[in-house]
Amino acid sequence: MKEIKLILFFIFILFSNAFSQVIVSIKDFGAKGDGKTNDQIAFEKASKFLNSKKQNVQLFLPKGTYIVGGQSEKNTNNIYIEGSTVLELNNLSHIKIFGENGTKIKYADKLKFGSFNPSTSLPNGNKTPFNDKSKIAQIGCAILMKNCTSIEISNIELDGNLPNVILGSPWGDTGYQLWHYGFHISYSKNIIISHVNTHHFACDGISVSGSGKEEMNIKLLNSSFEYNGRQGFSWIGGKGVYVENCKFNHT
Repeated sequence: MKEIKLILFFIFILFSNAFSQVIVSIKDFGAKGDGKTNDQIAFEKASKFLNSKKQNVQLFLPKGTYIVGGQSEKNTNNIYIEGSTVLELNNLSHIKIFGENGTKIKYADKLKFGSFNPSTSLPNGNKTPFNDKSKIAQIGCAILMKNCTSIEISNIELDGNLPNVILGSPWGDTGYQLWHYGFHISYSKNIIISHVNTHHFACDGISVSGSGKEEMNIKLLNSSFEYNGRQGFSWIGGKGVYVENCKFNHT
């Protein structure tokens, strides 16, 4: 009987550890949230932490305005200017990212978006269709998920700051087919996004892609995806998206 109790005790400990949640604040990674300091590096450190843990982590964003956004001319994509992802989640499960009333992630002023002449740093002057990658300037994605399971994001405002973007010439088949998304969810399932306000991104407020071979079970609840440059919601692929009490207007 003692042996059985001991075995059950160890099973309980292992089970508890497997599902215990680590709770951290974005300020643990150096974020200020003062509306002036660029907190991009702090969010990248938080992303690195989440991806190292793989699962069972909660990231809290206290009330404040977190300025983000970074662009580099020296990048692995061999384009003119590449943008930085704010929070990148790869192959993670059981992750919760949540704010409170007054939590805002806002992109910095004067980030470039569109087609530019690298020699002059001015808009390239081309018309679409145009596909020269050496002229691309893109801003990136606020929250990017790839191959994730059971992710919950709530109570956050994402402001793409589109009125203060330095806009170049169009790029792609028509319009501006470049990266500046609030959310991009790729080949992920059991995702809940609730009580978020995602607005003024140069491309889409949210986009979803997948193979369509399995139920993704992505839920968008009580949220708005408005005033974005291309669309509020781009559903590129996959199946199983459920929307309740959301807005996708003014695009």
